[in-house]
Amino acid sequence: MTPRTSGFLFFDRTVGRRLYLIVLIMALGVLGILAIAAQQAREAMWTAKGAETRHLVETAHSLVAHHQRRAALGELTEAAARQAARVRPALSVLVDWLQQRRAA
Repeated sequence: MTPRTSGFLFFDRTVGRRLYLIVLIMALGVLGILAIAAQQAREAMWTAKGAETRHLVETAHSLVAHHQRRAALGELTEAAARQAARVRPALSVLVDWLQQRRAA
């Protein structure tokens, strides 16, 4: 009597080969999941970097607008306002603004 074959790749194998095939499929699945997770992490990092860059640009724009407004009001000369906008770090401007908001 000859052994019956089902014609399906998985069932034509011995038990050891079936287990090997199952482990191989699981490993490929894990690698696929890791690839998807890595891609999502990469996208999240680029999104965060874009938000940080946007925030820095908005802060710099606010700083320049603040000194431009002070120059327009006559509190500073245009040259002094340009120098202050270049030298003064954005963080100190934010701290000053917060302190002014608390005082008001």
